[in-house]
Amino acid sequence: MIEPVGTLIKNKLLERKIVLKRFGEHMGLSERNLQYFWKRDDITLRQIIRASEFLDEDLTQHYIPAKWKGKLTVDEIDDSIQFKILVEISGDSEALKMLPALLKQFREEAKQYGLIIG
Repeated sequence: MIEPVGTLIKNKLLERKIVLKRFGEHMGLSERNLQYFWKRDDITLRQIIRASEFLDEDLTQHYIPAKWKGKLTVDEIDDSIQFKILVEISGDSEALKMLPALLKQFREEAKQYGLIIG
């Protein structure tokens, strides 16, 4: 079982004898929120990236499922994060004719969430 990402980060800080409060300041977390952070396994990618910067270690690789490794890349651009994902789609020729409409619908729905699909 994969340990919660917060626990992994805390253990790395303790191994390196880094004051936890200093990490909290880097992350913009109060001492109280930092206590919750250690227990979480659902922190945002932005938080994982900030923790990676602090530790000078790529923590994202610990939480990417094996089937996605090599197919997912993450680039931080200004204040946004960009994912590139390879998706395999199959179906009969009639179903694949609907793909452009499906992609259009996907882009429109993503836009409602503030996402841009290239």
